[in-house]
Amino acid sequence: MAGDMDMKKKPFLIIVTIIVVALLIIIGFVVYNTRDIPIIQTPYTVKLADTELIYDSNGNLTGSQSNSGAFVQNQVIIMDVYFSNGEGHDTADYNIAAKFDPEKLVLLFAESVSKRSNIRAPFFESDMIWKIDLMQNNKPIHIVLGKYDYWYESSDSGIFQIVNGDAIEAELAGINQAT
Repeated sequence: MAGDMDMKKKPFLIIVTIIVVALLIIIGFVVYNTRDIPIIQTPYTVKLADTELIYDSNGNLTGSQSNSGAFVQNQVIIMDVYFSNGEGHDTADYNIAAKFDPEKLVLLFAESVSKRSNIRAPFFESDMIWKIDLMQNNKPIHIVLGKYDYWYESSDSGIFQIVNGDAIEAELAGINQAT
């Protein structure tokens, strides 16, 4: 008779265990996806990439190419800062990274937080106002501000929504207009 009682409790215990495990997985997933994620990992040092301007055969500026130099642990390298008025990049706006104090620019992103996002491509260049390309620990960091404020390391690592993107845009616009 005691064995019959145990047999009746066994399916109930299995179901309760499955429910508890499922709830723990869901809670872990929610916590993992909603935690604040810094854009720039601290501590860090800052460097502006060496930039080579590219000219066509007529001497017209056609773009720029950055050289990050040797790898230094925890160093943030500002590769490029692009600005667009919403109509696509103008080659005259390439290489405006030199307008910014590298320390202040990186600090702006080090103090910003983001959250894992489920927004997906396609994004259009006309949606982008700012695109900042950085390198930290030999990994690219692409920051995009405009209609959508997000950053990503590579196309397969996911997209992170920047929580205070509008404030960053305003700060960048103020610096860009002042110079």
